[in-house]
Amino acid sequence: MDGNKRTGFLVGVIFLELNGRQFTAGQEAAAAAVILLASGQLDEAGYAAFLAENSVAVPPP
Repeated sequence: MDGNKRTGFLVGVIFLELNGRQFTAGQEAAAAAVILLASGQLDEAGYAAFLAENSVAVPPP
């Protein structure tokens, strides 16, 4: 509705990339996780676990 969920999600993905990780979840899974987080059905630890499970380390160049 107001874009905060999208903005927060994108900032999280950028944070992962700046720290040597690549986000791997599909669009549907990512949207579902963000909606669960925003609705209070997923807590911070659960969202952190989602990000950890859906990102991989990128080897340095």
